[in-house]
Amino acid sequence: MWIFLFFLFCSSVWAGPEVTKNPNFDPANAGIIQGITTGVFGDSTNNMTITDGVATLNGTAKRFITRRPKIDIVHQISHAVPDEVQHGMFFGYSMPVHSDDEELYFKSFVPYRYDGASDITFHIFCYSAGTEDVGDYFKFQLSWEHCMHEGLVLPSTNNDVSTEQIIISGRTAQYSMYELVFTLDYDISDPSLTGGCILGSRLRRLDATNPDVDNEIVVVDWKLKYQIDKLYGSW
Repeated sequence: MWIFLFFLFCSSVWAGPEVTKNPNFDPANAGIIQGITTGVFGDSTNNMTITDGVATLNGTAKRFITRRPKIDIVHQISHAVPDEVQHGMFFGYSMPVHSDDEELYFKSFVPYRYDGASDITFHIFCYSAGTEDVGDYFKFQLSWEHCMHEGLVLPSTNNDVSTEQIIISGRTAQYSMYELVFTLDYDISDPSLTGGCILGSRLRRLDATNPDVDNEIVVVDWKLKYQIDKLYGSW
């Protein structure tokens, strides 16, 4: 009881530090700060800059977002490969070494928040359909191309990126998960990757360094990771 009365007394005596009103604060406009066109939060290199209402991230203030590209399900269904398999709550595509349309196609829209000055990474999450040996390998290739959604001719070229994975100790059992990362060189061609591009890609499994794994590799999920330097809506 005495403790409660003590804090009640203190709160009535000390009302906190004096607050000085910002002369540019206009309460009639819901807190809009008038007359300030640019604000910088951070140091001269690593900061968030707000200019005319647009927030831009610089240096180490930049962050990442991920997007899940759409799979071309029409192509997959029409060719009936690769096989769709299920383990528990998870469905995936079982990938042999490439032959006869055993591949997956994807399409994505590059968000406008992407900084247009860094490589994009494509990630796949997969497991072996059976038990493997430490030191065995499997390999995937991602082929990709990009184009602005208007004003340019859609290209027929592609860029190839391969990633090889070795089976490691502790992950030899069936259903052991692996993550493979493919780096997309943002300025490999002109024009370079930028926000607003259409990004198309194709995933194939290739022959790996001997010894190759004995079983098919099941792809269960995938994502694209972008470094962003702008803050606004999803696209």
